[in-house]
Amino acid sequence: MNRSAGIVGAVVASIVGLAIVSMLRTSVNSNRITHDSIVMLGDSITAEARWNRLLPDQPLVNEGHPGFTTEQLITVAERVAAADPATVVVLTGTNDIRDGHPSAWTREHLGQLIDRLEHGSKATIIVQTILPRADAPTAVQQVNAEIRDLATLRGIRLLDLYETFDDGNGALRDHETYDGLHLTVDGYERWASELQPVLRDLP
Repeated sequence: MNRSAGIVGAVVASIVGLAIVSMLRTSVNSNRITHDSIVMLGDSITAEARWNRLLPDQPLVNEGHPGFTTEQLITVAERVAAADPATVVVLTGTNDIRDGHPSAWTREHLGQLIDRLEHGSKATIIVQTILPRADAPTAVQQVNAEIRDLATLRGIRLLDLYETFDDGNGALRDHETYDGLHLTVDGYERWASELQPVLRDLP
């Protein structure tokens, strides 16, 4: 009985600890965002990047949130918009596929996310297509079709990461991923090389 109580207590403590870390991280990121900032908004693929090393000449702030869906990022977008950064670069949608949401669901919530950014700040918005994944090639293509169409209709700049990272078979290249979804150093360097000229062209 005592052992079970101890296990439960440890689990609860772990959850509370993670929640505190998450709140602290959110607070730190919010304090770091200025009117000159370029905010990288997304899930774990964004979170794992060492942007200060990849693009040291850019005032990048990492707002990657592991596990977050497009819907969950809407509230993050509201907080980011309140800080009124110069630019927000968005990568979201692969966790929607993980959770079984259709491509229209991603489009709807990405549209809401963009609304929050546009109505809450003067930031330039850059939307990116999601990366290839061999376990769900059709779903990725469907989501990316929605992202491309939404960007066109809303007049938002698009960075087509899918075209850049596709190995020709709907997957990431072996040396650019460690699990078929997340990126290696080589993968992040490719992403940074694609992003750099886009950022340099901004006003």
